[in-house]
Amino acid sequence: MEIMSNENIGTFPHRVYLYHTKDKFGNIALHKLLPLILDSAGQHAEELGFGKDFFLEQNYTWVLSRINIELEELVSDLETLYIDTWISFVKSAFSVRLFEIHDGKGIRIAHGSTYWSIINLTTRRIVPIQKVIDSNSATNPRKVPGQLPQKLVFERGESIAKETAQYTDLDYNGHVNSNRYLDWGINTFPLEYLEKNKLIKIVLNYTQEVYWGDTVAIFKTESDSFTDLELFNETQESTACKMRLYFVCA
Repeated sequence: MEIMSNENIGTFPHRVYLYHTKDKFGNIALHKLLPLILDSAGQHAEELGFGKDFFLEQNYTWVLSRINIELEELVSDLETLYIDTWISFVKSAFSVRLFEIHDGKGIRIAHGSTYWSIINLTTRRIVPIQKVIDSNSATNPRKVPGQLPQKLVFERGESIAKETAQYTDLDYNGHVNSNRYLDWGINTFPLEYLEKNKLIKIVLNYTQEVYWGDTVAIFKTESDSFTDLELFNETQESTACKMRLYFVCA
């Protein structure tokens, strides 16, 4: 847990969000934080000069490939969030972005990391980052706790649900929004389980885009420490996403 000084709260590069959406049980939920985290990344990219509009003019777009988010404080009474995000380092095919989330008192309540790549909108292939932007000049050596997003490798578990991608699942790139995969995964748990257990950490690997009308089968493998879920796109016959979810008793 980290506490910021009062004079630093809410100043650049922190982005302020009024937090008014909680889960059914009144808790701060990771699946509610994820859209805000991605929004802050987009805002920061715009400020650096390589946001969505800049890329679309060149027929490119950013895509999220991996993400870790971990709660440090199991808070429920929260009205304001301060999200700080920065680029840690850049490799040929991906950019590593870190983030921290603080409450109004300056207490860090969550942290994590994301991997981003650039793809050509016509070919849907990854483009070397340095071919498009000079992002090394925007890197920051500041660190956060925990591991960088790792590649998830596990055996396919039991088939438990299916989803069909609909209009409201899509983002401006024309494929299923990053948030929806996590929603689909969490929705496989019974309400009684979610009432008694709190989701405190997620690891997501996005491997294949899902488009409108695609059918996604969800497979689950449970262990003592976490639950693994594979979202398999039956329409395209490929894995769309793998995730690992960590719960603690609420």
